[in-house]
Amino acid sequence: MNEKCLGWNEIPVKISASNAETANFATDVVNVYNEFIHYLYYNLREDAFLIKMKDGFYREIFIMDIINLTLQEWFESPEEIKIKHISVPEVKTILSSYHEFLIKCFSGDGYVLYYKRIEISANKQRVI
Repeated sequence: MNEKCLGWNEIPVKISASNAETANFATDVVNVYNEFIHYLYYNLREDAFLIKMKDGFYREIFIMDIINLTLQEWFESPEEIKIKHISVPEVKTILSSYHEFLIKCFSGDGYVLYYKRIEISANKQRVI
């Protein structure tokens, strides 16, 4: 992406998981992740942003921090949310897959520039 444009955030992301609680949690995690990516994208130079995105160590810390932050929000929620059925490893795999997709977007890979929908689960990623 050559301009500071976040058109990728407006494309629907369909998340499939082993159960409804995990799918709902993964959706919230992706939404929180997008908020942080917005912040990084607009506050770092593009080359610094891509270096951070591609750094495997940084990525692992970032992904686990996002999952932990969202999990903490769910624990503190006044709504009754079933947390015991959430598969954190599955959510981590889903978010890692989404992270790799965004790296391709920001790196300018041609095939992801014209997508209409993203489908992600723990064992597959499909860009339509």
